[in-house]
Amino acid sequence: MVPSRSRYVIIDTNMLLTLFEQTFNLEDEILRAVGRYEIIIPKTVVEELKVLSNAGKGAKKRWAKAALTYIKRKGFRVEDESNMGVDNSLIALAEKLNGVVATNDKELKKR
Repeated sequence: MVPSRSRYVIIDTNMLLTLFEQTFNLEDEILRAVGRYEIIIPKTVVEELKVLSNAGKGAKKRWAKAALTYIKRKGFRVEDESNMGVDNSLIALAEKLNGVVATNDKELKKR
């Protein structure tokens, strides 16, 4: 049964990079896990991807560029929690929106 209200899913940088490294359908996986959803990208994640796309090397640089294009093409909502680091902005948004964080970061998962 699909809930009537969408669940907010806040996406971490490493999840976006993994999307292109392992070529899976992020939206299908989120739908399977939580039902109806709205993807939120913290501005700090976009900024981190921009740094990687400019200063990164090899595949990581390509994946970062692809992730930025993906965010823009899909029109995902970007939220500004820039006064804190990336991990803290993910947690703050999840708490503020009563959402969940999609990440592969083991340390962040513990928080």
